[in-house]
Amino acid sequence: VGNPRYSCFSYDEKKFLLTMWLIMNSPIMLGGDLTQIDDETLKLLTNSAAININSDVDYTKIISNENEKLKLYA
Repeated sequence: VGNPRYSCFSYDEKKFLLTMWLIMNSPIMLGGDLTQIDDETLKLLTNSAAININSDVDYTKIISNENEKLKLYA
């Protein structure tokens, strides 16, 4: 319903956001008509290495959290 809305994020911004979600083991939820998704976004979302990182809860480790600066190993 309504006019199509496409992301205003660049490819690099989408890649960065997805990487942060994956490192934090956040659930990836996507709204919209998946049959209309652009190729570069589909490529990001179906990247098997990225999916494996998100699926492995032991993959991401907090190295330190000092002075409100979080260091992660992913």
